[in-house]
Amino acid sequence: MTHTYTARPVPARTLKELAVADDAGRAPVPFTDEEGGAPLRCCLRRSTPGERIALVSYAPLRRWAAETGADPGAYDEQGPVFVHAGECAGPRTGALPFTNAPGWSAATRPRAASSAGGW
Repeated sequence: MTHTYTARPVPARTLKELAVADDAGRAPVPFTDEEGGAPLRCCLRRSTPGERIALVSYAPLRRWAAETGADPGAYDEQGPVFVHAGECAGPRTGALPFTNAPGWSAATRPRAASSAGGW
């Protein structure tokens, strides 16, 4: 069986809400991305050096369930996403998201931090 997944940007209305409080109830802490390369969920591209971004907690299924009256059940979760700290025009092209950054490959993907002992 083959599954097709479509990356969707965080909707503009939701971005405005996340600018006040994320889905964990925290106020965002914007910062200047000095290196670039963060996967921005608002416009489905990588950040560039010098952009103002924020790491926020986002629960898209929870939001969808609240709008439709569905019960997300065990699938109710939230996770960290990078978004622009201010207005974002959304995706610029129909290209595959996050794949067009120079120097970005599976070898340079961020990985979870762990100790020398593997934990």
